[in-house]
Amino acid sequence: MKYYVFDNIDKSLDRYTIILENGDLHSCSPNPFTEVGNYSHNVVEYEKKSLAECLAEVQQNTDWLGVEITDFTTLPKNVQQYIQKLIN
Repeated sequence: MKYYVFDNIDKSLDRYTIILENGDLHSCSPNPFTEVGNYSHNVVEYEKKSLAECLAEVQQNTDWLGVEITDFTTLPKNVQQYIQKLIN
């Protein structure tokens, strides 16, 4: 499953945002497996826009979710494991 990762660089506890190709949005802290470490909803339903429109807005407005992370290996191991759990 394709996914997109954004990092707001410590502007909030849930600094990492993962958007899956089905529109599901998951945000998490560097410790996503803790009780307060994650949050989710469907960005397409919430924003009432297509996934492409949502992604375009996010990529153009880095104040919203942060910068896009394109190198999976730069993410903390816990976040990498969380993403693997989401996409499998």
